[in-house]
Amino acid sequence: MKICSLLFSAVTLMWASVGWATPPFIETFTVVDDLFIVACDGFDVRTEAPTIITEKTFFNSSGDPVNFQASGRITESIYYNSSDASIFVTQGKNGVGENFFFMVDLITGEIVNAGGFFRLTLPGIGHVVMFMGVQKVDAEGNVVFNGLAAFPEGDTAAALCDALAN
Repeated sequence: MKICSLLFSAVTLMWASVGWATPPFIETFTVVDDLFIVACDGFDVRTEAPTIITEKTFFNSSGDPVNFQASGRITESIYYNSSDASIFVTQGKNGVGENFFFMVDLITGEIVNAGGFFRLTLPGIGHVVMFMGVQKVDAEGNVVFNGLAAFPEGDTAAALCDALAN
């Protein structure tokens, strides 16, 4: 019996000495953005994409926010010619696969972006991916690591322009 009460006292004392952080604040919502992708000769390629966003704010034991994270899952996307919206490419609801993660260290100001931001299949070209990978930015806005890539290698922007030209 003494061992059980001693163990209970030790665990209680240990828990009391550890500062419990406030649980994270989590919010999920859907946005529909119209985003510029690339400038072409005479028009821009833009995308309209409904995206499910989940934001999480994490707190230290004093209740101060220390980290912010946002993740997004694009549920459908349309890439279109800004001069003639009837010229477009869409993934529909199948095979979109565009997901991203964004993290801000609220103490240091560092930002990490990761994921596959733009992905689609172009007729005669195949899969095109822009801005896939990881990028780290310091508190001053300087890119300290850029692992974002495009596929196929080469001029992915030109492939998009060709596919959506008049």
